[in-house]
Amino acid sequence: MTNNPIGGFLLLHKPPLITSHRALSPIKRCFDGRIGHTGTLDPMATGTLVCAIGQARKFIQYIPSDAKKSYRGTIQLGCQTDTGDITGNVINTLEPTTISCELIQSSLASLTGEIMQRPPIYSALKYKGKPYYAYARSGQKIPIQTRPVTIEQLELIEYCEKKQQIVIEARVSAGTYIRSLAEDIANQLNTIGCLSSLERLTIEPWTHHRQYTIDQVTQSENPEQLLLTIDSGLRHLPELTLEPEQITKLRHGIKIPNLTGKQAGQYRAYDPQKNFHGIINTNINQVCAVKMIQTHD
Repeated sequence: MTNNPIGGFLLLHKPPLITSHRALSPIKRCFDGRIGHTGTLDPMATGTLVCAIGQARKFIQYIPSDAKKSYRGTIQLGCQTDTGDITGNVINTLEPTTISCELIQSSLASLTGEIMQRPPIYSALKYKGKPYYAYARSGQKIPIQTRPVTIEQLELIEYCEKKQQIVIEARVSAGTYIRSLAEDIANQLNTIGCLSSLERLTIEPWTHHRQYTIDQVTQSENPEQLLLTIDSGLRHLPELTLEPEQITKLRHGIKIPNLTGKQAGQYRAYDPQKNFHGIINTNINQVCAVKMIQTHD
């Protein structure tokens, strides 16, 4: 167990068949403090789950909400389920069909760019304050509006005609449902389909950082060394260097005069030694704290 009072972000490789919340349970025992996460994965899905350790939890809301994600998914053709993935109830099947790789490539190209996507009924989106999945479980029909999403990249990795499976990789905007994308791809191929596996490969802004399995974290002699710094998730904000006494005042809720010459907006606050202290806001007259790391000064 570590007693690091600050914490950071951990890129956890979630295993299949457990919820994101349950994946955190063994991780909590490695750190002295509460743990949160962002970017929930479906139980079936594997891959990158961003865990916020210690004071990093306070900064989750400041991570860009439009962060792009990349996935690898397997589409099972000829099978449609109520959830859009293989864990759901089968509601329709079709006989195997011969599909050329050229047709698949053309279909993927037609779904690349900004598209209108119909989210799955089994999702956490809300209608009249109630999640879609609650209506689905009770058998209630609700209107589901399509919404714009961006499929930045969509690539065919493998096609197995015998198994009637297509493996794709996709880089998508926030809010994109890969289950819906799988169904749309199948529709473009004049058949039906559902997602049979899904792995989140990357999530911005940690695209090039390493992920760790649950075992790697729990068996580490020093799990604190696996953490990314809190400011690693805040690189979209410009940085501003302040003197230690200014930072102390801001941490205690005291506004200070704006002598920085910087234009109004939010900044990452650092001391002269490049230690990160939190997020501040400047206007023409003053600087105030938005969210600060708490220390024992």
